[in-house]
Amino acid sequence: AAPAPQPLLAQNLRHLDLSQTSISDAGAQLLGRLRGLDSLLLSRTSVSASTRRGLMGQLRLRAPLPERPKVLVRSLSTAARLKAIEQGEVPWGLAEALDA
Repeated sequence: AAPAPQPLLAQNLRHLDLSQTSISDAGAQLLGRLRGLDSLLLSRTSVSASTRRGLMGQLRLRAPLPERPKVLVRSLSTAARLKAIEQGEVPWGLAEALDA
């Protein structure tokens, strides 16, 4: 059977930060339907390693930073961009929106 269609907002979602939230394993498993995600941050959550591994397979994400196993990204360039934002750079698209 084909997966259920996603709401328009979910189709456009690329980066999701759920760090320091009370998301459960059951809630995290539902995120596997968001196929377009380029990054998913689950730092400081109670999401288990097995759920995290399942999400990595479903969403085709990986955890390239050994010190941050709950930061899941599609590519190393996304990981580098997240690191730059942590160090004070302007997030994706914000600079363009402010210039408009």
